[in-house]
Amino acid sequence: MAAEEAGRARPPDDDGLNRSWILTALDEHEGKLTRYALRLTGDEHAARDVVQHVFLQLCDHPPQSRNGQLTSWLFTVCHNRAMDFRRRACRDASLELVSHENLAAADALDPAKAAEADDAVELLRGVIDALPDAQRLVVNLWSAGFRYAEIAELIGKSESYVRVASHRAWQAIRKHPSVRKLLAETIGETQKR
Repeated sequence: MAAEEAGRARPPDDDGLNRSWILTALDEHEGKLTRYALRLTGDEHAARDVVQHVFLQLCDHPPQSRNGQLTSWLFTVCHNRAMDFRRRACRDASLELVSHENLAAADALDPAKAAEADDAVELLRGVIDALPDAQRLVVNLWSAGFRYAEIAELIGKSESYVRVASHRAWQAIRKHPSVRKLLAETIGETQKR
């Protein structure tokens, strides 16, 4: 039965063209897809599973089936799969955006500072998750390293739409009472030094 599924899962390899196309797409998009999936899931292993799913789905489709919209299709499948993961996890999974390895050596050794950083990340993740869907999507894509023009292409909107959604999102984030308090505390600490 597994042999039948394997035979069905992949279209014929037209002289290696399909394989070459998929390997090229993998080389070009895997890193950004993984960062995006990690941002959405908060779990490195889940993010890799999500991206693996995306490329397995891509194997089921010949290059011409994407009609020049490969990047948009990849990120749509990635987004949907990552959101499925989050729903299954009932939003209880940690959405840690900053790993302890990224903290300065002295901060990483201080459990209190590490806990504060984790709390700040959780707070920001919650504020971002509370944004309207369009704004949240733009912020997540921007955080994954995409430029406004690329985001516009991915979501099928104009660049000005993306810029307005981004501006409104950042305004809402800055105005959120918890973020204002966090910023005030951070500024107070840096002024003490």
